This record gives sequence, C-alpha cells and structure tokens, in this order.
Amino acid sequence: MQVKALLKDRLNGKSGGSNDKKSEPSASVELNSRNFDELVLKSKELWVVEFFAPWCGHCKKLAPEWKKASNNLKGKVKLGHVNCDEEKVQELLLQLNLLLLNSWKQMLPPEVIELTSQDIMEEKCGSAAICFVSFLPDILDSKAEGRNKYLEMLLSVAEKFKRSPYSFVWAAAGKQPDLENNVGVGGYGYPAMVALNAKKGAYAPLKTAFELDHIVEFVKEAGRGGKGNLPMNNTPKVETIEPWDGKDGEVIEEDEFSLDELMKDDL
Repeated sequence: MQVKALLKDRLNGKSGGSNDKKSEPSASVELNSRNFDELVLKSKELWVVEFFAPWCGHCKKLAPEWKKASNNLKGKVKLGHVNCDEEKVQELLLQLNLLLLNSWKQMLPPEVIELTSQDIMEEKCGSAAICFVSFLPDILDSKAEGRNKYLEMLLSVAEKFKRSPYSFVWAAAGKQPDLENNVGVGGYGYPAMVALNAKKGAYAPLKTAFELDHIVEFVKEAGRGGKGNLPMNNTPKVETIEPWDGKDGEVIEEDEFSLDELMKDDL
C-alpha cells in the first residue's frame, strides 16, 4: 500500500520527491477535537492519521508525499491530519487509542464463548455494554451437528457486530440453573437468548424464533435500548463445569432389574 511504503521510506531516511502540482488540493482531511470522533472513530472506513507540528522538519518533508498519497488513495483509504499545535493532543490521542483498540478488535476472529465459570461470566459479560447469552438444547436433543449449527449462526452474528461493545456467550440447557432462573429460561424453551446488562442487573428475552434474521434484529433493538427489559432477581451464580468436548452425548443406561426382584425387596 502506498501509505505503508511512504512511511517505510521516511523511517529509512528517504525524502521521496514529489511531482504534485502545487495547485492540486489535498484529499487529506483536517481533523480536530470537534470532528475527530464523528469522522474517524464512528467511521466504518479505514483511516490513516498524521499527527504533525508546523515547525517539525520531518513533517514538512512528509507533507507533499502525504498529499500525493491522499489523492492517489482517494476512495480506498481515508487520510487525515491533526495539527498538534492547535489541538488538545492528549484528548485526541485518547480517541486515537480507542480507534486503535477498535481496529485491533476488527482483526480478531469473533467469539462465542461457553459459560463454564464465574470468571468467564465476569470477563465477557461484566465489561460488555450488552452480553447476549444463548441457551442451547441438551446435547442429547441436538447432537453435535445441531449444536455446531447453532454456534456457527451465533458466530456469524458476532462477526456482524464486531464493532459494537457486545459479547456473545452460550450455555447448554440446564448447565447454569441459577442463571436460567434469573432470566426466565428453562423447561422446554430451548434454544433461547437474552440480552443481558450485568451492570444494571437487567435483561430482555428474545421473543421471536431462534433464527439468524430474528437474532440480528434482536441485537439491533437491544443496542437501541431494547423493549420489555426486566430486572433480574439477584446476581446469578455461574457453576464451574467442564466445557463441551465437541462430541455427541452418551445415554447413561440404568441397571436393569426385574419386577420380581423389586417385589421381593418390599416383602
């Protein structure tokens, strides 16, 4: 990419002359504390931002090449620049850190983690703005093939909302009884999903079918504040359990006995 090559040349001390016409305007956007958040942090496009000072010699040498790159990459990558002498640099650097954090998050694969301990609950749901908890059918009901289809669907949802401060976790039916009791899940109601706000102690259930389109709409609605939010009775306790091994479940056969033997024991 031209920006990468440009920065590499600068690090190696190359000046890289420019044949740009001075009259050609630069496509690099002037950024400041008033527009940085709206233009950069909330953008779905890739941004490369230069923080410069007018008195900096290296910055002056970079200026024509930066202008050239911004014009050549127009429509592909957004380039912007911040005058550090005029702006509150510390405030903008904080925003830049958030931008880098979000960019790093975009590079990571989506996660849908099984709730197997209180630590996972606190890590994934304690800090997230919204934690979407799915309760999947017992492995004997869905088998491994069915469970994996559910998890693949949830991963596609997590991928779609990677830019949002959400987390996605799941638990097998009956494995986390206290959590189920707190959010009104159980009985024959699997699969199920709730949007959980651990900090506020509130949740909202998915009331439509457990299907991709319905779940995507549910996540969007929860991000807008949700409907039908309910308070949890208390802070749910998450049991420490062994994670699913990825296999089909095994039916535990009970010892056979005859009716005659049972009758003898009662005599």
